[in-house]
This record gives sequence, structure tokens and C-alpha cells, in this order.
Amino acid sequence: MASTSQEVVVAPPVDAHNLRKDKSLWRDLTSYWILGLCNNYGYVVMLSAAHDIIGQFHHDEPPSNDNEGGNGRECHIVSTGAILLADILPSLFVKIIMPFFPFWVHFRIATAVLFSAAGFLFVGFANAEWMALLGVIITSASSGIGETTFLAYSSHFNKNVVSTWSSGTGGAGVIGSLSYATLRSLNVSPRDTMLIMLIFPFIEALSFWILLRKPTVLPVTAVESTEELIIDDKPLQGFKEKFFYIKNLIKYMVPLALVYFFEYFINQGLFELVFFENTFLDKASQYRWLNVDYQIGVFISRSSVNIFQLDKIWLMSVFQLVNVVYFLTEVIYFYTPSIWITFVIVLWEGLLGGGAYVNTFYRMSKEIPPGRRQFAMAMVVQSDSYGIALAGFLAIPVHNAICALPAAVRSVTWLNENHEEPEELEDKGLWRDLTAFWLLGLCNNYGYTVMLSAAHDIIGQFHEEHITRFENTTETKVVRDCQYISTGAILLADILPTLFFKIILPFLPYWLNFYIFSAVIFSAAGFLFVGFAKTEWLAILGIAITSASGGIGEAKLVSYSSQFNKNVVSTWSSGTGAAGVIGSLSYATLRSFHISNRDTMLIMLIFPLLEALSFWLLLRSPKQKLRVVYSKELLLHQLEEFSQKLSYAKELLKYMVPLVLVYLFEYFINQGLYELVYFENSFLERPSQYRWLNVDYQLGVFVARSSVNIVHFKKTWLMAVLQFVNVLYFLAEAIFPFTPLIWFTFAIVFWEGLLGGGAYVNTFYRMSHEIPMQRRKFALSIVIQSDSIGITSAALLAIPVHNAICDLPVMKRMIK
Repeated sequence: MASTSQEVVVAPPVDAHNLRKDKSLWRDLTSYWILGLCNNYGYVVMLSAAHDIIGQFHHDEPPSNDNEGGNGRECHIVSTGAILLADILPSLFVKIIMPFFPFWVHFRIATAVLFSAAGFLFVGFANAEWMALLGVIITSASSGIGETTFLAYSSHFNKNVVSTWSSGTGGAGVIGSLSYATLRSLNVSPRDTMLIMLIFPFIEALSFWILLRKPTVLPVTAVESTEELIIDDKPLQGFKEKFFYIKNLIKYMVPLALVYFFEYFINQGLFELVFFENTFLDKASQYRWLNVDYQIGVFISRSSVNIFQLDKIWLMSVFQLVNVVYFLTEVIYFYTPSIWITFVIVLWEGLLGGGAYVNTFYRMSKEIPPGRRQFAMAMVVQSDSYGIALAGFLAIPVHNAICALPAAVRSVTWLNENHEEPEELEDKGLWRDLTAFWLLGLCNNYGYTVMLSAAHDIIGQFHEEHITRFENTTETKVVRDCQYISTGAILLADILPTLFFKIILPFLPYWLNFYIFSAVIFSAAGFLFVGFAKTEWLAILGIAITSASGGIGEAKLVSYSSQFNKNVVSTWSSGTGAAGVIGSLSYATLRSFHISNRDTMLIMLIFPLLEALSFWLLLRSPKQKLRVVYSKELLLHQLEEFSQKLSYAKELLKYMVPLVLVYLFEYFINQGLYELVYFENSFLERPSQYRWLNVDYQLGVFVARSSVNIVHFKKTWLMAVLQFVNVLYFLAEAIFPFTPLIWFTFAIVFWEGLLGGGAYVNTFYRMSHEIPMQRRKFALSIVIQSDSIGITSAALLAIPVHNAICDLPVMKRMIK
């Protein structure tokens, strides 16, 4: 009798043909979508209402905002992280204990529905803070009971109910946050808002007991007992067996916990502190609509698993950490110029969180045997709660620490007034100096840019065969298409001579005309050597000569700009940015028309000629009046001795270090990783992809270097941090290709160029305003070395990293 009555609840093998014949499958899929929506709805509403729940009981304790001068921050005494803890700890407690209790599904769901309704009522009718928090706690318990039960129960249905459940939970985020924000915007009271939302527990009950079909229960007819099942497919029995099985689930739990830890640290510790003045939203509305934006990202990604799947969940935790860095720096330093940029980043944050959730459970539905899937789902669903709970604990002290800081003023300043002296505004010949410095910047950097754009071809013409790193003996190891030498080798030849001259020229006599003449001759000679090169060493020599020309010109012309109107710094910077665009674009275009390397270099000889004409014919001599105005200060402050100059150079480190780091990260990407980023089946072949990525990067540089008279950025070290984030992206992309479209990479490359160009122009713009004129010439000639130091370091690092990645087998794109 015992053996005949034994039953094992096992999901039947899913067959594609059977699925097509199941005409009522829509009921299960729809029901699970609605259950996901209703189960998470209350949880989302409580988080969206966190700012208001705290605020309604602190009318007599207004947010601290000590003065209008920006010394006080507008903060609530209690972080919204306190609401997060009340909204997650009960859920976490329930999720931990539920997998070890009998699976009385109807009792569990009835409890979840009743708790959900009670939670809305408690919060709606609360007349004290403790009562509102109790309502949040009850709602949380309801969500925890429902999630652990529904996901475990899903193991008895078609695998696609996992994706519809995930989509429903994402829908809860959008509908919950949007409905709350909308009702409050319409001035509906908190009590009435909560009463309206009582419809969702009712819908949850109808979906479970009426719409959802009963699961398939298979009597054990083919086997006498569970021992006859495959060992890995046996249902887990007893506390000990379940407890020891948990170690097999760590690979799913840890990445998911990290993603949610970073995500909710942002949402509940930092969202409240993000504030943009003079926008169409007040502070409370900004908090609500940031939550709506975040939930839209969650909904999109949780609904996308049948289109895109990502196997490496840990990558999402890395990207979410990057978001934490952004929000931490933003709430401390206020440097984002527009609220719309923050809205985009919040959407991205939601995409990562929702993607991690749905891809984790989708993988489990495919990888874990049906007999163990129910327990596994019930355990792994705890992961997000672990991360969220830790985030809640961390959010409170971090929130309070930031609130104790003086309020920041946005670092990005939109200029609406002219800072020049009246006499300079009346200078009708100023256009000549501005135009000349723009052309000098263009011509001086043109050769340098062309050599970098041509790096792939210069190496390739002397190494027709690409490297073979593997004996292609297996299907998994595919040869990477790599050059023998990284383009970083070209970068070294293109920067070391520049760096050498930038270092020594500030300490040598100021023979300006001699040095500019030398720069022009060297530039022309460099194009000729590369164009007519028959051997690799001759091409490298041509690059080195071109580099020397760029270094001499930049060191002398930037220091010479100190004797002109301050705006020549911005026009010089814009010209150097234009050199990047025109140089890379002209080279890529000429090569696309199959013009030979020699003819391409001969065409480019026009630029040394244009440089000479701009300096000796178009540019005026420095104004004598400037020398008179500063003559008294020169007696006191000019640097004459070598020791004085060396000592003063230490004071310039605050300008140099951030610029060095930005260019280190930037050129490590450009010359170590660009060549390894390749998209098959795109409209561009491999060499063309490399060339047009360079054009795209140079466009970003040009835009940034031309923008300093519109917007300038004071904290250039933040650009170094953001550039490092780009390094992480390109490293990951080169090793584990995961970007679905080449256009995404083009967008990131353009952003990389914006950061590099912005760091350059803002550094020299600051110096032109902060350093006395009598020391500015020397200071500019010293700081101009910074980019070359960073680029040299990048080249030295790029070569071994390039070769190490080339030794790895090719990975297929993760997103299918």
C-alpha cells in the first residue's frame, strides 16, 4: 500500500510539440504575470512612498537647510533606508524559514493576500510613525510569503512561467511607483491612495484560485521510490539534505545579492540626496519620478529574457558598482549638469537589477533538475533580500554622513557672462589671434593623430600574416585575429619624442621662432618618412620625427598663449580637437577610397605649410600693454633660476595628476583594446571598425575641447574616475564580448572622447584664470607634459595586456 500510494511531484519533461498543443497554457502564463504584479505591488508602493511616510510625521522638524549660501543640505532626519529595512527584513525572515516548512500552498497564499490588504490599511490609517512602519512590515511579510511560494510552485508548470512572473514583478515596479506618483501629484491623500490600492490583493486571490490551473502531479508508476530516480534528480527530503544542497546554489545567489546590494544602496541611501534646482519637479517629486524611472528599467529587463539572455550575472554586479560610484560622487559634489542624465543612469540601474533577477531564475529553470527545482527556487529567491537588507543597514549611516557635509554647488557652470577685460573686448584684431591659435592647434596635432589612426595599417603592411596563438584543436578554442605587435608600439613611437621635448624645453632658452621652424620641418619630414618607408624601422622613425614636431610645437605654443587674450587657450584646445576629427576622418576616408599609403601621406604635407603661414603671417605679435601691466609683478614673481622653476613645478601637481590619469586610461583603451573589439556581421570590416572607432573618439574630443566657453568643469579628477569606468567596460568587452550592437560601443567611445577632451581643455582653462600671468608661461609648459606622461604609461601597459588577451580563446557574444 505504501509503495502504491507514493507520489512525487515532478514537472514533466517539456517538449516543444507538447507546448504547442497546450491551448490553455495562456492561463498559467497570464496568471503568473498577474501574481508577480500583485505580489510585488505593495512592496514597491511602500518604497515609493518612503519619502512621504517619513515626512508626514516630521512636520515640526523641517529638513536641515541652514542657509541659502549652500552650507546646509536638505535631508530628512531618518533615511529612506529605514523604510527599506522595514520593507525587507520581514520578507527576508519569511524567505529564510519557508523552504524548510511544509509546502501548504493554499494556506500560504491566503496569508499573503490578507497580509497585503492589512498592510495598506495600517499605512493608510496610521496616526503615528510606529503604526505606519508596522503596515510596511506586514506588507513586506506578505511579499516574502508570496515570492518564495510562487517561485517554488512554478517548478510544476511550463518553464516560461518564470519569465512571465519576472515580467509581472517588473510591471509591479512601474505600475506601483507610477500609480503612487500620479495619485499624489493629483493631491489624493495618503489614506485614499492606500484604500484605492486594496484592489491588488483581491486581484491576486482571483488569479491564484480561479485563473491558474492546477499543476501536473505525476504518480510514480515507472519507479517504486525516489531512490530509483537519478541521484541528482531526487527530491530533497529532510532538513539536513536540504541544508547541504545550498552550497550548490551559491553561484546563483552571490551575484544576485551583490547586484541588489549596490542597487538598493543607491535607491534608499542616495536617491533622496540627489536634487536638481530650477527643474520642473520639486524635491519630493524628483524622488518619486526617479523611482518610476528605475522601475521602468526593471520592467523592461525582466520582460526581455526570451529575447536576450546573459549568462555572466557577475558582470551586472560590476556595472552596478559603477553606478554606486556615480551616485556617491554626484550627491557629494553635484556635478551632473542636467537631471535628464541622471534619469538615463537610473534607467540603466533598473535594467541591470531586473536583468540579474530574471536571468538568474531563467538559468535555474534550465539547469536544475525538476525534482530539486522547487527547493532551489525557494532558496535563491532569498538572495535579493540579503543584498537589500545589507543595503538598508549601510544606507542609513552613509545618508547621515553625507547630510552632515556642507551642501555642494554644481561643479559644471554654464557661462552667461563674459569675463574678459573691457579693453580686450574692444580689440578688433582679436579674431586673428583666435583663428591663428585654432589653426596652430589643428596643424600641430594633425600628424600625431594621423599616425595613431594609421597604426593598424603601419603594423599590418609589414606583417601580412596575423598571429596564430593556438593550435586550433578544439571547437571551443578559436584563434583571435591579432597583430603581432599591439598598436601600443606605434603609440610609444608617437609619444616618447613628444614627452622628451616637453620635459626639457621649459628649462631651455626661449628661442620661439627657431623651435616653431623646427616643428614645421619635422612634421613634413615625418609624413615623407612614413609614406616612402620600405621597412618597419623607417616607418617608426617617421612616426618618431612627427612626434618630436608635435611635442616642440605644443610646448612652445601653449606657453606662448600666456601673452595673448585668455580665449586663445580655448581656441587652441578646439583646434587640437579638430585635428583629431579631421586627421582620423581624412585618413579613414582616403584609405576607404583605396588611395595608397604613400599618396595619403603626400596629400597631408599641406598641414605643415598651413602651420607656418598661421604662425608667421596670421598671428599678431603679443600686445606690448600686457608686458607693461604686469611689469611690477614680474620683478617680484618671475621665475629665473632652474631651482626656482623646479620648486614651483611641485605646486602644479593638482593640475597634472588628474590629466595624467585621464590620458593613461584613455590611451590604454585606444591602443591596447580598440583593436581587440570586433563585431562580426556588421557593415564595417575589421580594419574599418578600428579606423571609425578612432574617428568617433576624436569627434568626442573635438566637441569637449570646443565647449569650454559654454560649460566648464572644475573637478577634473572626476573625469579620471569616469575614464577608469570606461577601461573596465572595454576590458570586459575585449575578453567576454557582451555588447549586442556596435552602436553601443560607438556611444561609449564618443563618451570616452568627451572625457579626454574635457579634462584637457578644462585644465588649461583653469590655469589661465588661476595662475598669475608672469608664471603662466612656465606653468603651462610644465603641465602640458601631463597628457604625454599618461599616454606613455598607457602604451607601456597596453602592449603586455594586448598580448595577454590575444592568448585567450575567442569568446562568443553572451547576449543572444
